Amino acid sequence: MNGNVGSGTVAELLTDGADLVRTPTLHVFDLYTDHDDADAPVTHGEPGDTPGRIGLHGDYTVSRKGDGFTMSVTNSSVEQDVTASFELPEAIREITRAQYQHGETLDAHNTFRRPDAVRLADFAGYRVDGARLEVTLPPRSVTTLRLTCGEAR
Repeated sequence: MNGNVGSGTVAELLTDGADLVRTPTLHVFDLYTDHDDADAPVTHGEPGDTPGRIGLHGDYTVSRKGDGFTMSVTNSSVEQDVTASFELPEAIREITRAQYQHGETLDAHNTFRRPDAVRLADFAGYRVDGARLEVTLPPRSVTTLRLTCGEAR
């Protein structure tokens, strides 16, 4: 079943006079904006028999716009990495975005004293082999990859 993807969430900023702190919620909102106005193709990840789930601690969302796919993957485990693989309908030509948010501790959060304790960072825990994408996600993380697929133009 294909459908249109939209987003709706509260993207939070903390303010104190002229000071501004971006919360982890805002960063996650940013990671998911690539899914806006895209189609949601049926996809399956491994390990897992349920679309959208990877084992016990992983969830994923895939959307498509033109020749590109956006994949957002979460690892809700407190202590363990999650490794998963996905087979796309076409060969992956390029990774145009690979970012993640990860808390070093379970209670990590941003404050006015530590405004970047939880922030977006470049994600390198992926491997591409043709149309197959494998990711290894650290615990307590949300990751988005934007992929261009198909033959080079």
